Amino acid sequence: MDVLLVDLILGSHSVPYASNIKQELEMQQEITRVDFLTLAQDDRLNKYFRSMSDIHILDEDRRSADVGYTDTVVDYFREMIEFIRDQSYDIVHILQIDNVLIESAIVLKDSVSDLSPIIAQINGSYFGNTPDGQITEFHKLVSKLLSSPLSPVIETWLNKKKSSSTITELSLHSCLNEELFSHLLVHTSAAREYLLNLTSHSIPVTLVPEPSTVNDPGFSKREARQRVGLDTEDPVLLFFGGLREEKGIGRLLQALKTYNGRDFTLLVAGPEETVTREVLQEAKSDIALPISTDIRYINSSEQYFIASDGVICPYLDEFGERRTSHVLQEAIRLETPIIAPSFGSFEARLNNYDLGVLYRPNTPQKLNEAISKFVDKPGKWYSTEDMAAFTNNHSLSSLCSTLTDVYHSSIQS
Repeated sequence: MDVLLVDLILGSHSVPYASNIKQELEMQQEITRVDFLTLAQDDRLNKYFRSMSDIHILDEDRRSADVGYTDTVVDYFREMIEFIRDQSYDIVHILQIDNVLIESAIVLKDSVSDLSPIIAQINGSYFGNTPDGQITEFHKLVSKLLSSPLSPVIETWLNKKKSSSTITELSLHSCLNEELFSHLLVHTSAAREYLLNLTSHSIPVTLVPEPSTVNDPGFSKREARQRVGLDTEDPVLLFFGGLREEKGIGRLLQALKTYNGRDFTLLVAGPEETVTREVLQEAKSDIALPISTDIRYINSSEQYFIASDGVICPYLDEFGERRTSHVLQEAIRLETPIIAPSFGSFEARLNNYDLGVLYRPNTPQKLNEAISKFVDKPGKWYSTEDMAAFTNNHSLSSLCSTLTDVYHSSIQS
């Protein structure tokens, strides 16, 4: 079986994720070849892939950093279709269909009939747009117009609205309604239920594990703290990732202004986005705790998790109940417990595994109480056995075993 993995718009986790899946699939007896296709050059490709001979780049002159999630890449999507036709793969697996739903709705309707089966994986950013799943007459009308002589006008309009949650939901509805994919993959039961009920379609939807992309580098907590510039024996709690409102960094800073529990050091690591360095700096003067910051895009996250006694995930409702969290996956892989809100995949995972402390979401007081409870006795709130079980159940081998079954069923159907 020859497989093409596709991720046109590379994000922070995209390259190691694709590389790990490629290597694991190549160990499956039924699979003879696994290639990877992306849109633009990226230095991480050489770092993570063992060989560049089976890595295909549509535009050698572009850099992946210059292609954003809201950039429309219809022409490149069409190039991808031609590439697939020329290479005759048995399976095409699009790893992040979230980023190219508009392109799929526009291009695949005219080409899917003579293509290999397309597996579409929704990794979560789509659900971060908080779609409500209510298909209106407007959705249905636009879906019909995409198959009418007015299609070029509708395509132009869609291209200009890629950042709109309504348009991405509309595009997904169109893809399902036209049955443009052979199979859909998601990471949560809530996401699966949403897709099954979005519109009438017969596309199978399979729940798959989401493995971490990090590995334990083998150094101690003391060494990790030295690496991240911390000189303390006190508890350290980590906020990791992009400083976005939906991830609750603003709510966390506001809550800590009234925190009165045992002291700890807050380590904030990640690039500034909707919350800036200036906001963090202003908050420091109002918070009676040491705060260490590393405000930049971080490629190697392992040392931050190992340096910390726990990870705070103060995510807001806007994050979405159908999404998973890479931060949670990485923390548990490195045996670092979490403090998280009791909604969505956080609640589901911590109810099934002893991984940390839950608190009532969107409540600064309950967040402070959870932090205080955790800091008093960090070792009380998790089980290393449960962490190992969670990591094993969400391993690459578990994922790729499921993928192989999905590939077979898609070819046979």
